[in-house]
Amino acid sequence: MGARFVIVAAARTGSNRLVAQLQAQRDVWCHGEIHQVEHCWVRGPAGWNRTFPKIEQELLALRKSNLRAFYDSVFSLSHGREHVGFKALFGRNNNLELTKFAIRDTSTKKIVLA
Repeated sequence: MGARFVIVAAARTGSNRLVAQLQAQRDVWCHGEIHQVEHCWVRGPAGWNRTFPKIEQELLALRKSNLRAFYDSVFSLSHGREHVGFKALFGRNNNLELTKFAIRDTSTKKIVLA
């Protein structure tokens, strides 16, 4: 596996554009906001939306019970790409404790948008 990364940003800092640019690379997969309080926005290829609700519920349950296993599961959803990451925003709909955990995690590279 290649690099694991997290995009740490506040709202209106260009994180959606960065995610789109990264996603356009053949060897990079970038998930959305996995730290939202009620959602875990992982992305998949075309046709993947049919399985998303089941996967999201599994990830939400794992996030509550085993945070390390949760991150490993998110990073395993690489869809055949070498480098995998996600977006962690500071905002009212996001779990700040999860974002802090991701920032402290030494196994991931950080991209910070301010």
